[in-house]
Amino acid sequence: MSSSDSDPPAPPRPTGRRRVTPAQIRNTADLTGRIEAVSHVRVLAVFKRVFPLLGLDERLRTLIDVLFRYTTAQDWNGEGLPIVWPGRWQLMRDLGLGLRAVQYHLALALEAGLIVSHEQGGGQHWGMRDAEGRIIRASGFSLAPLAERLPAWERLLEVQRQEAAEAARLRRECGFLRRRTLELTALGQARELPGSDWLAVEREAEALTLQSRRLDDPRPLAPIAGRLRLLLDETERLIRAAIPADHGEDSPHGATLVHPITTTNHPSIAKAIAPVACGHAQEAGAGGTGSQERSATEAVAKGAGGESGQPAVLRGFPMTPEVLLHLVPGLRDRSRRVPASWRDTWVLASDAGAEIGISKHARLHALNLLGQQGGAVALGTVLAKHEAGLIRNPGGYLRRMLEKHQEGDLHLDRTLHGLADTVGRTGTPTRASGAAGSVMRP
Repeated sequence: MSSSDSDPPAPPRPTGRRRVTPAQIRNTADLTGRIEAVSHVRVLAVFKRVFPLLGLDERLRTLIDVLFRYTTAQDWNGEGLPIVWPGRWQLMRDLGLGLRAVQYHLALALEAGLIVSHEQGGGQHWGMRDAEGRIIRASGFSLAPLAERLPAWERLLEVQRQEAAEAARLRRECGFLRRRTLELTALGQARELPGSDWLAVEREAEALTLQSRRLDDPRPLAPIAGRLRLLLDETERLIRAAIPADHGEDSPHGATLVHPITTTNHPSIAKAIAPVACGHAQEAGAGGTGSQERSATEAVAKGAGGESGQPAVLRGFPMTPEVLLHLVPGLRDRSRRVPASWRDTWVLASDAGAEIGISKHARLHALNLLGQQGGAVALGTVLAKHEAGLIRNPGGYLRRMLEKHQEGDLHLDRTLHGLADTVGRTGTPTRASGAAGSVMRP
């Protein structure tokens, strides 16, 4: 064996150029080296916002922030490359690091494809600008990859925003379903109803809700919300089966232990709508005898058209299709007669909502959440407020009402009392001001 075969390999000859790694080739394969005119402030802001989603070393955010101190607005006009040429000693000062640490940071940024080397000669950094501040020649690092990736990053941020909004909506829905389920399980435990282990149902609802609060991704949240919905539906079915439909005790459990309900200064609904109610009933061919007040009172006493009873959002407010038309002249003007059912009332209110710009999606969402009666009443109140000049965006106002309903904070009865008060004083809802405006809120 010759001596040349046993000698160790000679060290690589210095070339004055940076080493290129396979990861760097992969991360820069999609770059073209051309950019459109863009604000460097916007590029840096988007980079900082998207950085947590990229899975990069945290030290790169600080390095890019420092490199942007050496660029100007005219470098990003699309006519050339935004090259920066800070010296290594300057970077050591700005980053508060030693020379080896600065070199390591730059190698990380180059490998990640965030910057591209445009060094000339022996790696010295320098640059020249013309009288207008444009770069003529430079040796340093190009920040163009950040501008090239700007559209993709903005799309990623939009997807992340939509997912965060959907996750927040699902968490609110889980909270709403939990509250409704616990209300029913409390009833089952208080009355010792058969059919289920109410405490076990309560524990499952609590556990699912606690799990949902720890999640920010809508994908695992959706099945949790679905399970809570099924749990609520099953609990409602068992409660209905355990309590006969003609059960005589309508008051909530323990109602005798609280203070009695006293009268308030709300106007009588029958008195507020009596003059208009009688006239409209006669126009519709309803006929009838007796006083106007008695006629309106009987109409209110009929409840929800005999179809589904009063929904929870009305909080005990007596409501019929005829009462709704009297409180909302915009609906009354669109119909020659009183709708025969809440289904017909919903169709009337939905058509009126479409005329004032409420989308079909928002109207169907109201129908799914509130039912025909609650949806018709909600659309009617939005129509009344819009015609009174109290709101400018009916669709957005309706969506906010539905969000409040899911949070358990929708008070349609307050708005209906306000409408009744206005009708009783003026005969038609008008632009509210002062004290009147305080009752025209959902």
